[in-house]
Parts: sequence; structure tokens; C-alpha cells
Amino acid sequence: MGLRHIAGLLVVGVLFAPQEITWAQRELAFEVTSVRENASTDPPTPASFGLALAQPPGRVVLRNWTLRALIAHAYGLASSFGEALTLRGGSDHILDRRFDITARLAPGVRSVSVDEERAMLRTLLKDRFGLTVHLERHDVPVLALRRPGEFGPGLRSLEVDCATWRAARLSRPLDGEGNQICMTRTAFVPPGAGFQVVDNGDIARVIWWVQQYVDRPVVDETGLSGSFAFDLTFALPVAGTAVRVDSHPSIFTALEEQLGLTLVPTEAPMEVVVIDAVSLPEPN
Repeated sequence: MGLRHIAGLLVVGVLFAPQEITWAQRELAFEVTSVRENASTDPPTPASFGLALAQPPGRVVLRNWTLRALIAHAYGLASSFGEALTLRGGSDHILDRRFDITARLAPGVRSVSVDEERAMLRTLLKDRFGLTVHLERHDVPVLALRRPGEFGPGLRSLEVDCATWRAARLSRPLDGEGNQICMTRTAFVPPGAGFQVVDNGDIARVIWWVQQYVDRPVVDETGLSGSFAFDLTFALPVAGTAVRVDSHPSIFTALEEQLGLTLVPTEAPMEVVVIDAVSLPEPN
């Protein structure tokens, strides 16, 4: 089972787990857009937690993104690992072409939410690329996150609901020993390409992190609810392989040894986005 580590994986691949699309959402659009094909071999520009949040105020700038990755992001698929599983149809000749996109938000709007930005990108793809899609439900290869026994040393329950705290933007809460919680910290850990994630949230938060470093969608079969603190250190994979590059464990081993969780290959029914029509845009 391969892992993928691409340039800028933390941000380019940070596009979120597959999710059901809300088709009734009102159509949102960028105020002005420019779309040009990019034939260079430069790496794509990063995107993280909603493209607009990582951009200059009021603008979204994407450089050298494949059309496949743009569609995957617009529909809540994870383009760094599973687009071939949850995005079907279309010609590789078109989907593998790369583009530069510069978009401007409406006057006075400095940023948008992830859902709003995705809706705007869907409108852009429809208007400029003639994209039309529909949903089908298929059994696809996934990784089931399971809890076979006790928690590992890097996972503990919290009484504080960190998701609620983040949404309410309250003062940072403290645990029983007076330490701040609901914090996120990441670091590269020597030797080699070790990577550490210290974070808090529900089990979906754990899955979100795991999702960036595996090549299948991850589904929750832990049966866990509530909020957790977790500390996970693992080796970043070599491009295109599952080979560790240093003394740190793979993410599969790290999950089992540090959190007491396992990733089990299986299949699960998921909504698949099927491309009905898509074409190359006229540059502007």
C-alpha cells in the first residue's frame, strides 16, 4: 500500500477528506478570474485550510495546478491521495493539464470560508471549463481507522470540546493542571524526515491529519466520540513508495504504537463525483 509524499504535501495535499456535496448550496462566484495554461515544471502553489486564507486579502492565486486537482478540491475530494478513487470520467489529456488561476473576491470581501471558496471554484470550473458532474455511489478501497484495544501513550480524552471552542473563538482553555489545550503544533523531527503532529479535537481531527499521508480515503470505525489530545510522530514517505527514510516509524506503525489505533484496508460505499463534460478554457 503506497504512501505519497509530493512537494508541498502539507499544503498542496491538504484538501480534506471526501464528503457529501451539498447541491442545494447557493451559487457563489469570484468577482474577476483569469485562467491561463501553465506548461512549466514548477511545483504548484500551496493551499491550506481554504485557499483564500493563504492568499493576499481579497484574492485567490493558484499556480500550476492540474485541472484534476482543481476539480478534486472544488468537490471536497483529497487530491493528494484519492482523486482516482473518488473522481471518475473525463480525459487524462485534459485533466492532467496545468493552469494558473487568479481570482478576486467581491469588493470589501477579504476572505471566505472553505465551503464558500469551494462553491466559487465550482462556479469557475462550470463557467470557464464547461464542467458538469453528477454523483454515483460506489464501493471504493478505503482505510478503516479502528481501535483494537486501549489508547496508546499519545492519545488521551479531554473534557473540553475543542471543536466548540474553536468555533466560538473563546479564550484558550486549560486542563486540570493549568496547561493550555486546544493547541496545534507541528514540527520536523530529526534524524531524517520525521514529522510530529500535536493537536486536539474529535476523531475526525485525527483522520484529517492521517488523510494527508495515505493513498486511500480514511473512514472512522473507532466508535469514539468526544474530544481528544493526540501526539503523533512518524516518517514522511519517499515519493511514490511506502519506504521509510529514517528511524521514525511509518504512519501505520506510529498510529498503532503511539495512539493505539490501526488502519485496516477494506472497501466502503462512498459518493463518487463523475465528470459528464469538461473542456479546455479560452485563456484571458
